[in-house]
Amino acid sequence: MVKKKRTWHRCTDREILSVYQEVLEETKRLYPQYFDCDVQFYIDGSTKYLGHCAYSIKKETMYTKFGTKAHFGDLRYENVCIILSKYVTDKEQVRSTLVHEFGHMVTPKEHHSFYWETRANKIGEKWGIECQRLATKEETQSFLSNIPVKQTKDYTVKCSGCGRLVHRKRICDIIKHPELWKCGVCGSYFEKTN
Repeated sequence: MVKKKRTWHRCTDREILSVYQEVLEETKRLYPQYFDCDVQFYIDGSTKYLGHCAYSIKKETMYTKFGTKAHFGDLRYENVCIILSKYVTDKEQVRSTLVHEFGHMVTPKEHHSFYWETRANKIGEKWGIECQRLATKEETQSFLSNIPVKQTKDYTVKCSGCGRLVHRKRICDIIKHPELWKCGVCGSYFEKTN
């Protein structure tokens, strides 16, 4: 069973769901043999990727990992989660990302090989989408421009003896209670700065 991160949410955006259904139906039409599993769709708050295909392997096919089968073509999944970053907002970018991820679903253990590229491009043919290993510079810029910038505050405490400053980006124990911490240089206790 695939464990769900706390940040995953079932998708409620109707436009994104309709794009997901289109790509799902096209993939089912082309590769029906890969849909003997439970396919779920989630949106998370990732800032590192546009999409992700997460899966768990059935127990009865685990022997393929030990080389008793000649090829991994018979590998099937128990659960497949197609995950999309909530920062992917453009409809065409959503479709392109989903085509890329469904390409992974129908090419088990192939990652970004020629075999994966061929199948992903066949899925995307209906919409004129050609899958590639890396996002273009423009796609990356539009993706990054949607991510809110976190405001970081710099916290500082000062040594009461030598005046040494210690900086932290988050509130931690030394920031909360500087009087309990000694300076490594002079051995004096720290104090709060204003």
